[in-house]
Amino acid sequence: MRCGPRESQGILSKLFRSFSIRTEGGDNHEGLNSVPFGGLYQQGARKIAIVGVPPIGCIPIVITRTSPFSDPTQQRNCIPSLSSFARLYNDMLQVELKALQTNLVNSSIVYADIYTPLEDQIRHPYKYGFEVIDRGCCGTGLIEESVACNPYSFICSDRSKYVFWDAAHPTEKTYRLVFDAVRPAVDLLVNM
Repeated sequence: MRCGPRESQGILSKLFRSFSIRTEGGDNHEGLNSVPFGGLYQQGARKIAIVGVPPIGCIPIVITRTSPFSDPTQQRNCIPSLSSFARLYNDMLQVELKALQTNLVNSSIVYADIYTPLEDQIRHPYKYGFEVIDRGCCGTGLIEESVACNPYSFICSDRSKYVFWDAAHPTEKTYRLVFDAVRPAVDLLVNM
């Protein structure tokens, strides 16, 4: 999937739905979907952490379903255009969150970047002790996810060598590494 700036902007604009929330000062703010922000704020939440999206083009099931190769089980590479969308979405999200925070009285909104640490684990797997980055540990690792990974599924012999548990979700080790990377943002929010 390839597209230029105009097509990218169209796709991203669909991801961001406008909403209007009334702040304590009476001003309306147009920005991200009101359910997570306006609702939380109106219920009294003042410290909010928002997690970005991962490098979508590197998730095994996405590689399987969108690979340009005739046999996606053989050539398993990240789909750069999809990960670029995720990066652009995260960049726009951060801008929106900064604008939103200025309009929500006495609020602290922190962005938690999961894209960068996960991308680093995928680009430099040996740095983290990983050997398999393009498929999950459960089943074939290409399409199985959630309930398709169950007590009857084949499981790899050493999940610590895999970035992904199934075709859509990271392993416990990966989650730990991502959490360690976002921990400073969490600590900042807690201590505000």
